[in-house]
Amino acid sequence: MGNGTQRRGCFIANTAMELAAIDSGIATRVEAYNLDMESRFYHFLLNAQKQGGMKFHHTLRELSRFLVNTRNGLYVLGKTASDRQSLQDVVKVALSIL
Repeated sequence: MGNGTQRRGCFIANTAMELAAIDSGIATRVEAYNLDMESRFYHFLLNAQKQGGMKFHHTLRELSRFLVNTRNGLYVLGKTASDRQSLQDVVKVALSIL
């Protein structure tokens, strides 16, 4: 970050961290966004499972929620980490769960 590059992060993640606790309208919208992402992950995993390409040790709902959380965490880490390896480590572990 010393090269003048500003890391702004994800608008939704920033809004959730800064405003959701004090504004119920924002909290509702952030929750709706997260539920939408969860549903998208769920359908992706369901399709992968139907095609026989993946066998899971967790329910699709659990995995979907985990992926939403990991995605959100990566946005936060991406805003603060000074090295790309930190992000790659998180992604490596997340993919190993699948």
